[in-house]
Amino acid sequence: MNNTPNEWFAKRQLGLFIHFGLYSIEAWHEQDQMRRRIPRKEYKKLAKTFNPSNFNADEILDFAEQVGMTYICITTKHHDGFCLWDTKETNYNIMNTPYRKDLIKELGTWYNKVKESFIDTTFASDLTSNNDVILTKTENTLYVHIPQPLKADAILLPPISQLPESATLLNTEETIQTSNDVLPMFWQENQHILRLRNLPTNLPSNCPLIIKLEFADLSSLTTSKPAIEFEG
Repeated sequence: MNNTPNEWFAKRQLGLFIHFGLYSIEAWHEQDQMRRRIPRKEYKKLAKTFNPSNFNADEILDFAEQVGMTYICITTKHHDGFCLWDTKETNYNIMNTPYRKDLIKELGTWYNKVKESFIDTTFASDLTSNNDVILTKTENTLYVHIPQPLKADAILLPPISQLPESATLLNTEETIQTSNDVLPMFWQENQHILRLRNLPTNLPSNCPLIIKLEFADLSSLTTSKPAIEFEG
């Protein structure tokens, strides 16, 4: 399929379109200024009270993902000319409001770092019995999605025992330590378990950790032993 705009849109199907700006303060739509014939001088005063303190980019992204949406479109600058990002082209922007934060940057920073774990991947949580994580995968790469806050600074992925060639925390691009020791809780089975160690516990709690594990051959992760039920 050619990647023309129409074909891209047809392939994506379900997405989230967000209208958000000064007009949201009084719960009107984006053509508020025109339809209510508000003089520009009066309309611009809304910027002095624009303070969406409850805006939560991660909740929006989580919701979109949970219901199967594959893209988001937001009115970064609509007919009224007000900009939701930090720009030097005009003073009529969000940095000159009580909110004083780049809202578009908030919405995109985390996702841009970890988006490879969502795009063109398949669900793979059946590879582990650890119900505290979600797995996605591509051909030879496994992504471990870890909700915050962390219960501990290590994650076990039974019955996976194979060590990856590399382990990277996409949030920060840090290398993650791995091991595959026989742990006390699995001593009866004498089973080596992949463990992700020394995970950072000081990152913002609203940003799930996503670890990229690269294997020489992901298909070799199958095990002859049944998965052990594991929680925690």
